[in-house]
Amino acid sequence: MDLPNILFWNWSPVLWLMGGMLLGWHLYITKYKVTGKTILFAVGLALVEIALALPLGPAPGEPLFSMHMIRHILLLMLAPPFLIGGLPEEPVQKLFLKPGIHKTGSVLLYPPVTWMLGVGIMWFWHAPFIFDMMADYAGTGWVPVLLHTAEIGSLLGVGILFCSPIVFPLDKYRLSPLKGVG
Repeated sequence: MDLPNILFWNWSPVLWLMGGMLLGWHLYITKYKVTGKTILFAVGLALVEIALALPLGPAPGEPLFSMHMIRHILLLMLAPPFLIGGLPEEPVQKLFLKPGIHKTGSVLLYPPVTWMLGVGIMWFWHAPFIFDMMADYAGTGWVPVLLHTAEIGSLLGVGILFCSPIVFPLDKYRLSPLKGVG
């Protein structure tokens, strides 16, 4: 008797290595001080790893939509606040003092823009044409890898922008608590 795919999580050593390297980078820029921000960042990395390891179907070729949506929610709504909240303020401050970064950040972190990007990316990946194209390319080869990598990267990247007006380390780019609730 074959076990259903739902029992098999897809833990990837490459993703663990990348997560370890990002955590090492975080420790390096904080001079190896483990703080609450380090813990937040590590939790964000763990949520990304869980999202990418989720079993996506009960049997080969039969995707489980609930797991697919849990992955999207983890990448767009849950992991990014931990990742952004875990960024140390001083290096981010230095980065955002650069004129090009400051101007780009002012546009990309503007709350209506982040909201439109966050909602828009979910609509994009679930538009019938795109969704059907992704389903047609289920299997092996470079096309599904490219499509799924683009999907995962865009969800995580836009998720980081989406949550930034609430948890960004610099006050200048963050909403007041009352506005953030809205």
